[in-house]
Amino acid sequence: MPEERKLVTVLFADIVGSTELGLSHDPEVVRASLGRAFDAASEVLRAHGGTVEKFIGDAVMAVFGVPAAHDDDPDRAVRAAFALRDRIGGAGAAEGPALRVRVGVNTGEAVAGSGEGAQFLVTGPAVNAAARLQQAAAPGEIVVGDLTKRLTAGGVDYGAAREIEAKGIGRLAAWPASGPAGSSVIEVECWRSSTTTPASTARGCCGVPSSVRVICRACGSTACTSPACTHRRLPRSCGMNV
Repeated sequence: MPEERKLVTVLFADIVGSTELGLSHDPEVVRASLGRAFDAASEVLRAHGGTVEKFIGDAVMAVFGVPAAHDDDPDRAVRAAFALRDRIGGAGAAEGPALRVRVGVNTGEAVAGSGEGAQFLVTGPAVNAAARLQQAAAPGEIVVGDLTKRLTAGGVDYGAAREIEAKGIGRLAAWPASGPAGSSVIEVECWRSSTTTPASTARGCCGVPSSVRVICRACGSTACTSPACTHRRLPRSCGMNV
């Protein structure tokens, strides 16, 4: 099959903090944790119809729409991002050090390669933009490009867009994906304090029911594990939706 232009959705996910983990854990422990995370990432992405193209350091790149295209490829990619964040971020202590991911998703036209074992399956500005969105995401955050947002707006809730300066591309709109459309969300604020007891998770100190999704406004995580982080529920006037 010759090279051809195709509309694809590209997902980049980066595991955050592996260098810091190496300072407090044995190399064998960190390597095993990363290996399990990459195995989980491959499983989640393929289960949602994505093609895992490559691993780059602590990051994984997947493409939706190549080789098989689906009408809902952008939705599949964003759902995969949610599942990937929850799967890796929700790993228990018995499975190794806590890990978090940041994810960028972008839809656009790209050139699809044809050869078996080709180094790059797809190339083009859409791929570069997905990588830049991932780099701009906070730990635990999923940000998508403009076209991805428009194509998935019926099934995904988004926060306010922010502009990022993407090297080699220019300014991009970055839309933070907060959850499936209609899901209950409570935003919490995270701050540092020497007079409060650190919380291992936002849910633990906020007393939020398990049926309600919790997002830390500051770090973008659904399960903030920083030992210096505490959380408080924002007042209803600040956008708490239950």
